[in-house]
Amino acid sequence: CFKRVVREVKIAKRKLNEEEAIHLAEEEMMQELSSQMPVGAEIVSVTQNIQTADSETITVDCTFECLENIAVQKIYDVNIQGELSNDTKNSDGE
Repeated sequence: CFKRVVREVKIAKRKLNEEEAIHLAEEEMMQELSSQMPVGAEIVSVTQNIQTADSETITVDCTFECLENIAVQKIYDVNIQGELSNDTKNSDGE
């Protein structure tokens, strides 16, 4: 049995409008952040700072505020080494 697979890739560039560029940048940053977030963490808010460098360049800074429970439950074994007595001497030797 002979199988032949032919694939063709055509790369086309197109300019994004400002709204598309901002949306695409936010999506890419969200995917990267999501891959680094620990299980159970959640994104509380997203703040964008958009700067236009020239007619073809937009810089998008996104700040993601996340909430993560960092508490760790541990069991401590309290072992008292001795008891304090009320008739101990003071530091003056009295």
